[in-house]
Amino acid sequence: MSAAVILILAIIALVYYVAKSKQQKINALLAAQQADLNTRAAKLNELNILKDRLIGVLAHDLRAPISTLRGLFNLMIDTSISTEEFIAMTPKVFNTLEHTSDFLDTLLFWINSQ
Repeated sequence: MSAAVILILAIIALVYYVAKSKQQKINALLAAQQADLNTRAAKLNELNILKDRLIGVLAHDLRAPISTLRGLFNLMIDTSISTEEFIAMTPKVFNTLEHTSDFLDTLLFWINSQ
């Protein structure tokens, strides 16, 4: 009878040891995955900050030529400048619009290639 009790206790201890070992391996694997997820989250946050900065620069670079064009047309509407002055400023504004258009084309090409 005592041998049977000792055998049962030994089996229970063995089952407990095997289960504990499996749980420790699973915990180690989960810890490694958590570290990997934390690393990836940090990388995504860095990329998100970079994206926000890029969008800010792009918005500024696009806003300036549009503001120039708006200002020129406001001057024309308010008759603050003559038609001759408007015509004299047109090539510079057109040149700025050409650069902006090229910038947009390049930006769209880059976005499509990503």
